[in-house]
Amino acid sequence: MRQCDRCGREIGLRETSYHVWVWVVASMNEELDGRVDEDLDQAVSQVTERLGPLPADLVASEVYARRSYFVCPWCQERILANPLGK
Repeated sequence: MRQCDRCGREIGLRETSYHVWVWVVASMNEELDGRVDEDLDQAVSQVTERLGPLPADLVASEVYARRSYFVCPWCQERILANPLGK
């Protein structure tokens, strides 16, 4: 059995659950603008290469973050209706 990462409700083995991915990418002005359809990992690598001698973990956390969550059908509807929680 799995638990909803948003509300904590138990999700049964035969019940539908949803895998939600969240990517947060620094805009870097023109560097990443309009590149949504391109390979995101490649675009981030190009930006991090240009940042040079900064520690990789610092650059990675400042430029790119990816998270994934499992949610129940109730939470999935709410996320789609209001993804930014406003």
